[in-house]
Amino acid sequence: MMNGRLKNLKFRVPLDPMKIKLIPTKEELMDCFDFGIEFGEIVNGKMVEMTL
Repeated sequence: MMNGRLKNLKFRVPLDPMKIKLIPTKEELMDCFDFGIEFGEIVNGKMVEMTL
């Protein structure tokens, strides 16, 4: 929802959003952990290719 709005406003969004259930599985928790690592790398200056 928010991701679509940002793209409509021509913002570059470096990562696709995640959808997680209220009570995530172990696999979903690992996906969240990996997402956090990637997000942290982007914040710290990792170069990523972004599309509009």
